[in-house]
Amino acid sequence: MKKVLTYLYVGCLGVVAFTGSSQAQDKPNVKWTAVSMETTRDHHAVKDLIEFAKGVSDRTHGGFTIRVATEGELGFKRDAYVRALMGNQVEMATIDPGFASAQMSHLGVFNLPFLQNGSLEDTIKLEQATVGLTTEEFGRLNIAPCAWLSLTSQEMISTKPVPDFTNLHGTSVRVWRELDAQLIKKMNGVPVYLPGSEVYLAMQRGVVTMANTGTPAMLDRSLEETGKYVYRFGGPASNHYVAYNMDAYKALPPEYAKAFQTECKELTKRGEETVKSEDKAAVERLEKAGVEILDIPADQREKLRALSIPLWEEWANKEPKNKIALDAAKKALNIE
Repeated sequence: MKKVLTYLYVGCLGVVAFTGSSQAQDKPNVKWTAVSMETTRDHHAVKDLIEFAKGVSDRTHGGFTIRVATEGELGFKRDAYVRALMGNQVEMATIDPGFASAQMSHLGVFNLPFLQNGSLEDTIKLEQATVGLTTEEFGRLNIAPCAWLSLTSQEMISTKPVPDFTNLHGTSVRVWRELDAQLIKKMNGVPVYLPGSEVYLAMQRGVVTMANTGTPAMLDRSLEETGKYVYRFGGPASNHYVAYNMDAYKALPPEYAKAFQTECKELTKRGEETVKSEDKAAVERLEKAGVEILDIPADQREKLRALSIPLWEEWANKEPKNKIALDAAKKALNIE
């Protein structure tokens, strides 16, 4: 499956590279900036991007360098990444579907609760089922994808035990995606929108009792100090498209474009390998810190999925391309 995905990206890049080759007669020093979704350089997704940048530099003998910036480092946050790419304010960015859906509504399919089962295999199937539509929509904005990364599934960390997830009795829950907020309301909870950097203090001060995020992010933000219960919620993973400004790419010498293409393929493969190991390592560290790792009972999970299905249909009916994406996802995931 992954070979098919890689071919699609390389084919797209190859067309652009041909255009760029007629424009560059020499090999200048090229400096790009790539901005990450994460706030710390210790996060595995940032490390993978840094490795990508090093690979590009090595392959071009230092002629093409890419600075990797964390979220907020350049004065804006992830909700502005698409606009920053469109305006060539940065040449590369990791784009989360939850924030890019304002410009490309069909990307909301990645965030439909309980559509996926929380596995990497499902997220790969979902991405491959919709990549054609995504590439087309990116192109409309003068942006193109070069790699795709799926992070760990979204779990729940709580300061208190949760006896029943189907009735949260007004419990406040940190969210960062609209569809998650809608589901929390159906669970009789109170969604509170917060950026990741503010979750620690919010939990410490009781502003929220629970927060949804991946297990590595819990450690990155020291949430094991405030929350002592992690529930395997299995919410949609935070998926990132690594994308670039097409005009910036067209200006690259062909040798640089080739190096870029090669490292994009390596980044996709590396990201897939990383996500498999990061959750396991994070869970082990959380347990050593005294955090309990708990599963949500099967009967509660079935009820949560039933609550989620109307959200899928409501979302699909908003835009024709949403329905196209949902139908493709259901087919890929064998959902009736």
